[in-house]
Amino acid sequence: MKILLINHFPLVGSGSGIYVMNIAKELEKKGHEVCIIMPENTTQIINLENVKIHPVFFKREEIIEGQLDFNFPCMDPHPRSNFLFVDMTELQIKQYETAFRKAIEEEIKKFQPDIIHSRSYMDYI
Repeated sequence: MKILLINHFPLVGSGSGIYVMNIAKELEKKGHEVCIIMPENTTQIINLENVKIHPVFFKREEIIEGQLDFNFPCMDPHPRSNFLFVDMTELQIKQYETAFRKAIEEEIKKFQPDIIHSRSYMDYI
């Protein structure tokens, strides 16, 4: 089975990132094909053997082609971003939505997942 996982944090630096990374590893061990879409602000991305990683790039220190011009937003500060959702402008919200929509549409077309699992902040409320 092909499973697309979508997360709102990078795989390193937050509990939800570690959670998604561990789910991906275990699904792959069970013979599933896995792809993860998540925000990232560095090209130093963790390599998960046999798991496809599709980062949506945000601005931090290095310049990355195609990155959004702001860091990835959070509800509470992250070790690599203090930019909060509440501080986003309408334009930044639209850019965020557009970037993730593009990544999801690309993976639906290329990866052709059987299941899409998306983590959201609603998990914490």
